[in-house]
Amino acid sequence: MKILGRIKKSKVLTAVMTAVLIFQSACPTGLAYAAQKSGVSAYSAGQTIDQALGATKTVESVLSQHENDEYYLTTPYGNKGPHGEGGAIDTWDCWKPKGEYGSGAYMNCTGFVVAVLRACGADTSIIGNYTAKDGYNRGNETNASKWDEYCRDNNAVSYTFSSKEQMLASGILEKGDIIYMEPADWNHSNSDCHIGFFWGSNSSEDLFWHSSSHADGIVKGYFPNSAGGNVISKITPKYPVRYYRVIKTLHKGYLTLHKDSSNKTLTDANDCYSLAGAEYGVYTDSNCSNKVATLTTNASGNANTVSLNPGRYYVKETKAPKGYFTDSQVYTADVSGANRESSPVKLSVSDNPANDPMSMLLGKFDGQKTYNGAGNLPQVPPPLQVPSSPSITTPPLTTRATMTLRTPT
Repeated sequence: MKILGRIKKSKVLTAVMTAVLIFQSACPTGLAYAAQKSGVSAYSAGQTIDQALGATKTVESVLSQHENDEYYLTTPYGNKGPHGEGGAIDTWDCWKPKGEYGSGAYMNCTGFVVAVLRACGADTSIIGNYTAKDGYNRGNETNASKWDEYCRDNNAVSYTFSSKEQMLASGILEKGDIIYMEPADWNHSNSDCHIGFFWGSNSSEDLFWHSSSHADGIVKGYFPNSAGGNVISKITPKYPVRYYRVIKTLHKGYLTLHKDSSNKTLTDANDCYSLAGAEYGVYTDSNCSNKVATLTTNASGNANTVSLNPGRYYVKETKAPKGYFTDSQVYTADVSGANRESSPVKLSVSDNPANDPMSMLLGKFDGQKTYNGAGNLPQVPPPLQVPSSPSITTPPLTTRATMTLRTPT
């Protein structure tokens, strides 16, 4: 999508961007590299762009529903609005996918991003109405440059790279992330920025879902006319790139737990105890009032795995398993998109068994008399009497006695 009037702005930023790129070249993954090394969630830098715009669904989930149909794919490429192709940029409405608008469909690269984010529940007018800190405010949300400006100014989670190879090697990319490509020279007549969604099955796979006039290695979709269209292809810029910006989108993270007994000597191989059936509520608040999921353990103490939006969660037992006291501790879990289903956040918890030890009181008696002193006992050996426990039998004692059993309560 070519944005006329960007030349003046690019000249002002040339020196600044050169300095930034020198730093990025030395440390191409920036904060992302530090986050990976320290184990800190990449989302700790701020909100993802779709979170900031109020999305309630993930980009990946919305696009996956249409990967094998032509709701988005094959939609004609176009910079259109009420005044036709190439009219006033402030009036462009090129966010019309084929699955919704049929023969009247058209999308430019940013219009595709707008259409998908709107399907996620995002308010993209926040971008359209945004004035950058440097004063730039040209067009509406179909101007890719405004997305780049908004992310930079508002600390949306994003990372910049000086080459596609660095970006693909960083380990940062996840399916559904937005990739913005800044052209190397806005002064050139054919220069243009580009934007779309990373669609690789792993962070290094060179696949990109986008609307464009040019695409290398198309694997899905096709160009319905010479102007271009919506396809999945290799990551293909429209013009040599100054930098690639990965704009992170929301990715579900996963959480599970494993439960143990705090006294295995007592509970192992003991039918009075079972780890199955413990229930833990997963809450978004420390008061544990807003429950969003439930974890339930099996006999091995392993719980099911639940998918969650990235963030901090509070986990508390709501139902104890057989033979155990309820665990009163509230656990915290920080979930990020890096916690995939195959590598979820895993809490380790334990319960105290209800294990009041059995005790025995032995009293010797003769009829209605109780004998406590040595040498005062009758010598006739009566049978053992066990009140309230007739099923217990023992060999006869040489003295008359009663045994009272105290069992766990």
